[in-house]
Amino acid sequence: MLDFLNPCNTDGANWQHWLMLALPFLLGLLFGKGSENNDEASARLSSLEADLAACQNNKRTILAATKASANSFNETQNKVASAPVVEAPVIVAPVVVAAPAIVAPLVVTAPVIATAATSSSKDDLKIVEGIGPKIEGLFNDAGIVTFQQLANTPTTQLKAILNAAGPRYQMHDPQTWPAQSKMAAEGKWDELKAWQEELNKGK
Repeated sequence: MLDFLNPCNTDGANWQHWLMLALPFLLGLLFGKGSENNDEASARLSSLEADLAACQNNKRTILAATKASANSFNETQNKVASAPVVEAPVIVAPVVVAAPAIVAPLVVTAPVIATAATSSSKDDLKIVEGIGPKIEGLFNDAGIVTFQQLANTPTTQLKAILNAAGPRYQMHDPQTWPAQSKMAAEGKWDELKAWQEELNKGK
């Protein structure tokens, strides 16, 4: 078989020829397998390169967005820092000073006894021993203008009128004034005069 490859009929030459034929075949198989592996490796490498490029694009996008956000934040801070500060007006509440309480002195006025008398029906209260023009005026202001009214007024009320008029009038004692006024109102002038003389003797 294949004697033309061994014209000298040398022993062992056949297997050498077979080996020479098989060797290229085997190398072709190996190179073909390697080529397939190279294709797979190239495809894998291309895929990795594409992933890397996408990752780098994402990184650039994220960095750009972060930078834009930082710039916006800085601009906002600069605007806030440069904005004029408007101070709120200070509202000062008015100070209310309470006026001191003024306590008015207690003035006790005697009630008007009987109906109000006209000027024509006023009696001369100075006839009563101990009553002068000033005291008569105090009693008239209190509504006591007749002998009958003075006779019907309790001595405690007469004393209250005198005390309210001040220390100048507090020294007077009105104990006999209602009784004297009753005599004058009843027209008992003689009895009144005699009693007044007795009162003057006691002074």
